[in-house]
Amino acid sequence: MRLLGGFSNTFVKGNTMEDKLQWFVVNGHTGCEDKVARNLREQIDKRRLNAYFGEILVPTREVTEIKAGKRVKTEKKFFPGYIVVQMVMNNETFSLVKLMPQVVMFLGARQKPVAVSEEEARRLLKQVEEGSTVPDDMVYEVGQEVHVIDGPFANFNGVVSEVDNVKQKMTVTISVFGRATNVDLEFDKVERV
Repeated sequence: MRLLGGFSNTFVKGNTMEDKLQWFVVNGHTGCEDKVARNLREQIDKRRLNAYFGEILVPTREVTEIKAGKRVKTEKKFFPGYIVVQMVMNNETFSLVKLMPQVVMFLGARQKPVAVSEEEARRLLKQVEEGSTVPDDMVYEVGQEVHVIDGPFANFNGVVSEVDNVKQKMTVTISVFGRATNVDLEFDKVERV
């Protein structure tokens, strides 16, 4: 049997299994993150590998959007296409995750995933716990008129033609010398009319 990635099953990092757990980021097909996380948990239970895995996260935040003229609260993914897995990295756990349907790869080199630093993992967990809600007054919709308050197009009015409420960016169509011009702006550069 060929060993994938050449991982050692023994670690010198700590004395208990919890000491050996590290955070890894797994790239999956966008839109399949929840399915991958659910299937991974099932396979971990089925293969009795629970001691080698900690949390499996699909980080989300609650966002208020306007759909059909009504405010609706929905969950948006922080990192579409990515799952964060706390695990002990060895040949068996690497293969289990890597060979899951809809999994593309681990972040890192091809056969050598790179663990996320403890500091970065704590920051991510804090964001997940806080839920990072986007306030209602920071939600825009296509077709809405806005006034530019900062930048080279300050004091121009325009109409939102594209919006990304999660990244808080939009494309606004502004009339400059009688010509429609698309301008990419961040939410803090505009205000509602």
